[in-house]
Amino acid sequence: MTKFTTFFTENNIEIKNKKFLLAASGGPDSVALLKMLVNFLPNPSEQLIVAHLDHCLRDDSFLESQLLQRLTSALKVKLVEKKWPVELHPQAGVEAKAREYRYAFLAEVGRKYKTDYL
Repeated sequence: MTKFTTFFTENNIEIKNKKFLLAASGGPDSVALLKMLVNFLPNPSEQLIVAHLDHCLRDDSFLESQLLQRLTSALKVKLVEKKWPVELHPQAGVEAKAREYRYAFLAEVGRKYKTDYL
C-alpha cells in the first residue's frame, strides 16, 4: 500500500472531494485495485464508481460480473454494468471494436457520475 499512496502523493493527485471511476474486469488486478482504493479513499461509497463491461466473448463471462456484484455490495460502492450485445460483435477485428465499445462506455459512465479520475 505504501507504493500506492506514494504514487498519489508524488503525482499531486488530489483525492479529497474527488470521484474515481475504476474500470474493472473482475480479474485479480482490478479486484486488488478496487480493494486498495476502498482502503485508501476517505469516503469510498461516495467517491468510487466501479464500471464493468461484459464483452460477452466467453460463455462464462457472467462470472466476473457476479463476482463484482458481490464485492461492490460488500464494500458498499456503486457498480455500473453493461453488456456488449453479441449481435454488435464484428466478424473481424473484435478486439479493436471491443476496446472502442469499452472506452465509449467508460466515457458515458464518467460523464453521468461526474468523475474526476479514471
